Amino acid sequence: MTESAHRPEIERALRFIAANLERPITVADVARAARLSEFHFHRVFHAAVGEPIGRFITRRRLEQSALRLAYEPDRSIMDVALSSGYSSASNFSKAFAAQYHACMPCPPTIPLPPPLFRGRTLVARRLRAGSVTLA
Repeated sequence: MTESAHRPEIERALRFIAANLERPITVADVARAARLSEFHFHRVFHAAVGEPIGRFITRRRLEQSALRLAYEPDRSIMDVALSSGYSSASNFSKAFAAQYHACMPCPPTIPLPPPLFRGRTLVARRLRAGSVTLA
């Protein structure tokens, strides 16, 4: 079967992941939501999306975390880490720094931890809004 033949299953899986990012998600859960066997789901998902299911879920959680860090400055990094499924701020910081780099889109030689990311995004938003000027 072609990738387009499994489009409804992939869409169900993507909706399930989006709705459940704040809780633990297993491949079995997503496969069940997609109505496919785990083995077949792995192959179909990777072929359709271009990355393994585990990496996709991690990336989506980190993207959601980046938005929270940027747009919810009153929220603690620990709270963002826990709501993203990480057991500690340390584990979250390691994963976040591996995903986002100091000079995007540079190679992953200079990690960017969550506090620095938050600081950079706040300054960038203020610059765009005109509330901060550079001397």
